[in-house]
Amino acid sequence: MAFLLITNKGYIMKITLTESKFIDEFNKVRSNYFSYETLQALYKYYDEFDGIAEIEFDPIAISCEWEEYDNWEEVKDNYNINSSEELRELTTVLHTEDLPCKIIVQQY
Repeated sequence: MAFLLITNKGYIMKITLTESKFIDEFNKVRSNYFSYETLQALYKYYDEFDGIAEIEFDPIAISCEWEEYDNWEEVKDNYNINSSEELRELTTVLHTEDLPCKIIVQQY
């Protein structure tokens, strides 16, 4: 997956990150912010845009854009919704593949 990286001097570089490198580099900036499984799901989400859009690799922005939940009850309480379908009409919702399943919601 290709990402744009803006250096501390303002230079823009295009870098390619594998899933494991994405997770390692993310954790260098935001250690233990998301579970390993959530970072895998986020990588797969961004990988869908490879070749379509240029995405900046910014762990701070990514962690502000997404929220990880352990269950639907937490999500429903936080968003005051009745169903997952209702939330999916409002924003992007991802989930991890491994159990216990994590729900990842794009903040809006």
